[in-house]
Amino acid sequence: MFPTGLFESRTQRRILRVLAEGNRQYTIRELAEACHRSPSTVSRALSDADRYPFLDRSTVPGSKQYVYSLDPASEYTSAIREFFAVERRRERHDGTVPVGVWNLLEDVTERLEGTVDGFVEAYLFGPYATGDYYVGGEVDLLVVVDGSVDGAATAAESVLTDLDTDPSVRGHVTGADPSAVGEGPLSPEVTADTPVDPTDRVIPLSGGASS
Repeated sequence: MFPTGLFESRTQRRILRVLAEGNRQYTIRELAEACHRSPSTVSRALSDADRYPFLDRSTVPGSKQYVYSLDPASEYTSAIREFFAVERRRERHDGTVPVGVWNLLEDVTERLEGTVDGFVEAYLFGPYATGDYYVGGEVDLLVVVDGSVDGAATAAESVLTDLDTDPSVRGHVTGADPSAVGEGPLSPEVTADTPVDPTDRVIPLSGGASS
């Protein structure tokens, strides 16, 4: 048995991210909502749950509905929790970005990176980057490209429309030389003509800013 098999798909990784943070039992529907996947997709991803010693699957008393959690008795569980705790601290700024929104941003960023010509980096800014959000509030992204801003803006809008996200994501596209982006505060060259102030907290999402 190879336990890393449960890291094979994006859906499975996102399920583990939610289970590691929530420290409780989740229904298929709750996991689907947090992972931004359909219940049937999550159900398929967990179809072999009994093979993995760190997953606990049980039924709700009085029903046939399954609930899932990480098994606290498994040696693997502490390692899984630690991995996602580091991600939470480093990438999500100590959990400023909620786990469900982070799963959504992973989807959005992957699609933008594969669709938008000249994609350099996507940055989260605004309330979800600072922690001053309200549940369901709009998510703001700054998409930096090296090339045509008009073409990139059209492609980005198409991605966000196709994904039909909840909460909704608003993309702002700007052009800049790749050397102008980084992990720290953005330069005025990048933020000019955007809603982002150079002093605002921004969170890079794709890794392009650190390459």
